[in-house]
Amino acid sequence: MKKITTLAILILISFYSIGQSSLSLEQCRKMAIENNAKTTTAQLQIESARETKKAAFTNYFPSASASLNMFRAKDYLINSDNFASGGISFNINPASPEASLALMSLYEQYGALLDPANFEFGVKMMDRGTLGMLSATQPIFAGGRIVIGNKLAKLGIESAQYQYDISEKEVLAEVEKLYWNILALQEKAKTLKQSKNLLDTLYDNVESALQNNLSLKNDVMKVKLKCDEITLNSTKLENGLRLSKMALCQYIGMDINEDFILSDSLDTEYISEIRQNYDITQRLEYKLLELNVQAKKYQKQMKLGEAMPQIAVGAGYLYHDLMGSGVNNLAVFATLSVPITDWWKTAHNFRQQKIELSIAEKNKDDLSQKLDLQIRQSRNKVSEACLEAQYWKNAIIEAEENYRIVSDYYKYKMNTIADVLEAETILQQARDKYIEYCIEYKINLLIYNQMLEE
Repeated sequence: MKKITTLAILILISFYSIGQSSLSLEQCRKMAIENNAKTTTAQLQIESARETKKAAFTNYFPSASASLNMFRAKDYLINSDNFASGGISFNINPASPEASLALMSLYEQYGALLDPANFEFGVKMMDRGTLGMLSATQPIFAGGRIVIGNKLAKLGIESAQYQYDISEKEVLAEVEKLYWNILALQEKAKTLKQSKNLLDTLYDNVESALQNNLSLKNDVMKVKLKCDEITLNSTKLENGLRLSKMALCQYIGMDINEDFILSDSLDTEYISEIRQNYDITQRLEYKLLELNVQAKKYQKQMKLGEAMPQIAVGAGYLYHDLMGSGVNNLAVFATLSVPITDWWKTAHNFRQQKIELSIAEKNKDDLSQKLDLQIRQSRNKVSEACLEAQYWKNAIIEAEENYRIVSDYYKYKMNTIADVLEAETILQQARDKYIEYCIEYKINLLIYNQMLEE
């Protein structure tokens, strides 16, 4: 009957597993990189930095602008009903900029006709008009700010790429932690099953002995309580396993309610040789610190450029219709701007940037030492976890032998049932500790190797 029940359970498990998806560690790593918010955000930051670089590059080219103004005045901008002896008297609205343009156009085109001798009647004109302009300006010298701005934008791309690489490593480390923790829980479930099998056998033996008056009823109760404890722990472990799977699903972009099985197994082999040599300057975090120092240098040069003369040349096209007929004109120009009154302010800003540069350099030196300590600490964790796992692996062998001896002694009434239960507890703890340190070794080794990647 027990064989039939076991076979039925195995068949049910097989059918249940068919409906589950299978995930390997490599699949989880790939899905996490593609779907995790940290890596997708870092990728968007790279694209944003590239657009900033493209925008900065446009400063090398001329800037063009176009304007079109149309007006309709309540009164005529030029209005003369009588003439003075020295010439024509005009009534012009002084608040209107169009009036000045109108006078210039009037003088250029009709200056010869403005002699009072040619007028017999008052002049009323320009109550409406159109003025359009198209111009292009090419910077010749801007204190080096255009060149420095492009260099800063290039640093921004490098920095965003380093940030992405760091985010990717963090995501991969976290997904491996989740994956191996699930495997650890599954291995602990096997340990509980082994303990349950031992206790079931022990329970049958104690109950049989009780029926033959060879043991006490109290012994049966102790074994039963231990069995109930194993059942309770199995329920807790199953709940933890379910939550761990949901956490992994959320991290890699799967539906958190989707169930799955892991295709990998817990490999408990150890690598005794750990990489010792490393170059701190190749760490991504160190490279980011160097970029920060370089960016501060460029920002200092930008501040200096604000105090330098600005030179630009340009050309423009002008069209206006102020006198009833359209007029076209072309012009070229050059500008020289010297920010004299800003020199005092710029001097303070320049000194402030020098201080910022000193701070960045000191931070780089300080954090580089901390990164070196971090690597050494991580290497120690790998070594310690390896030794711990090897210790508990040997402890399992000893605990199994101890349980066998204690069980045999109990059969011959040389110890109590409490001794057997204690031996079983020691065996279960040794197995759990071995699994925990196997996982800790794998995770610490992963983190350590990531620190040394160039």
